[in-house]
Amino acid sequence: MMSSEQQKKNRRPCRNMELHSSKLFTHRNLFLLIVCILVTAIICSPTMTNLAALRLELQDKSAHYASEELDQEVVSQIQALFTEKGASKSENKDGAGFQHAISKAASLAFADSTKKPQRHEFVLNAWNKKTSGGLTDVDRMTVSKNYRKANSVFEWGLGESTMIADHVGVPRYAGIDSDPSYVAKIRAKVSDKHFRFYFADIGETVQWGNPKQNHRKNFYNYQIAPLMSEVMAFDVYMVDGRYRLACLVMAFLHASSRGAKPADTIVMVHDCERSEYHLADQILKLGTKPTGGKICVYMRNEQTTDEQLVQLWMKEFHKIG
Repeated sequence: MMSSEQQKKNRRPCRNMELHSSKLFTHRNLFLLIVCILVTAIICSPTMTNLAALRLELQDKSAHYASEELDQEVVSQIQALFTEKGASKSENKDGAGFQHAISKAASLAFADSTKKPQRHEFVLNAWNKKTSGGLTDVDRMTVSKNYRKANSVFEWGLGESTMIADHVGVPRYAGIDSDPSYVAKIRAKVSDKHFRFYFADIGETVQWGNPKQNHRKNFYNYQIAPLMSEVMAFDVYMVDGRYRLACLVMAFLHASSRGAKPADTIVMVHDCERSEYHLADQILKLGTKPTGGKICVYMRNEQTTDEQLVQLWMKEFHKIG
């Protein structure tokens, strides 16, 4: 039989471990824990065939998200985002303090964007950062050409195009991905520290950042939330992640809400050979896709209204794409 003193000594290491464990759970370590879980999920992800079946199954199951009840919720959000009422100032004078803080923080975050950019040529034969993300050489030239002319770029889906943006010297850049480990990976590969990255929490993900379940939070977190922080329109939006048709539409809505003219904005969509991505062709201007390329370049028709774009988004926002 152990004495009470011995029992206390034996329990003490466990108690120390508990205290140590609690200290470890800082935001940083919690983030790393999430990364480990998601990496494990990706390693154990289904095959491409199963992934396609999973995507169709999720889209069928999530069709009820477009119910009349949810539509009204989303309509209210869209109206708040893209109308003057949503942008109006608070009548409460104390409420202006939050807006003042936003302005200050934004001015610091965007400070590097106001500097004269150091632009670099993109030479395909010398490019040594090719990935298996699906860009063809024709796509690389399309991306580099448009990024080099742009003063600002937003991307849904990080990857090789992000590194091209870094290489050609895009002054203002922001991008989002649904895989936290991939956000960290790409962030480590770019030299421009003013590039801003967002992580979209869409729940557990499988291959290519697809959500394992199509949660209601996904539509806001992935398609809209990052744009809420962007007080200015972008010259180029690149859609190469999830919810592609919805993000294509949202790009033009964001640009419009920030005062951009139709001719000021282009949206590029990767893998545009997929027919479901062309449901917007009737209200958008589709450029000629180069032979051997998989990127379509869209512009907005001058007669296209925000209402038309919102109506299309309402029909398609729940499709993972």
